[in-house]
Amino acid sequence: MPELDPTEHTVDELEDELQEIDDQATLRDAYEAEQSGEDRSSAKEAIRRRLDEVAEGEPQPEADGSGDEDEDESDENDSSNQSETADIMSVKESVRNVATELIGHELDGVTELRRVDDGWEGVVEVIERPSVPDTQDILGAYEIQLDEGGTVTGYRRVDRYRRADTDREEHV
Repeated sequence: MPELDPTEHTVDELEDELQEIDDQATLRDAYEAEQSGEDRSSAKEAIRRRLDEVAEGEPQPEADGSGDEDEDESDENDSSNQSETADIMSVKESVRNVATELIGHELDGVTELRRVDDGWEGVVEVIERPSVPDTQDILGAYEIQLDEGGTVTGYRRVDRYRRADTDREEHV
């Protein structure tokens, strides 16, 4: 049994629990437990995000007193540039946070995110009508427009289909 059993938590609770875990092996175990358990896409995405955060944080050396303050200054400049223009991960998070409330259906996933002239465009899939089995779910693909800072400026539905429709790409 993994140290953190994601099936014992809602996705929101799981996200809170994940913030306290800095061990990649524990996070991988939690991902595998979720995959073999409830297999919720939003829970797996939360675990993957935390795993990426932990992986990005590991190779960075701590301050060793060697007097390399120039690196610190460039890091500060990088972070100020990033605050002016949203990076792809913060835009993705923004889309995930507003999609369900904006569209009014449960988010199934962010399927596309790209930079455009005046900001960002993302495509999300939402479950418009859940069914049993889930291969018969009716999904809607929505395009969401965001400005340079990652604030949503508009959205529209671009497609609607059954989850099991594997040949829908040919018709687009």
